[in-house]
Amino acid sequence: MTSTSEITIRLVLPDSVDINSQVKGALEITNTGDKKLELVSPNYNAALNLVVFDSLWNQVSANSLDKAHIAHERFELSPGQTTTIELADLTFTTGTSRMRHELKSGVYYILAIYHPGTTRLPEESSYPFAVASNVEKLVVN
Repeated sequence: MTSTSEITIRLVLPDSVDINSQVKGALEITNTGDKKLELVSPNYNAALNLVVFDSLWNQVSANSLDKAHIAHERFELSPGQTTTIELADLTFTTGTSRMRHELKSGVYYILAIYHPGTTRLPEESSYPFAVASNVEKLVVN
């Protein structure tokens, strides 16, 4: 689990999955500060990236699925509150492209990087540019 002075994020994945099946998981976001926070949804463009490494810690590239424009969503977290965002698979949206990691059989290490944002554009945010999660080990059978 990694944190800034105001939020902590934790990636939760199963220990293993069968090849060609969806990797269902969750991203837990906690407000560890003493003020109410308004954050950008991890589903929004460029708010969440999933970084995948193989068993030798080589980065595994994601495949571009298509162009995407996700509606700008925000949510609030009170001090001490945690929200859980369900992840249906290893898909995320970069600035304008929907990306997915399609994994072969093997052992992988996965890290979530979340930009909580305070405005519509990440470069205008007053929060840290990014917050990294814990690293989760995933075995694909």
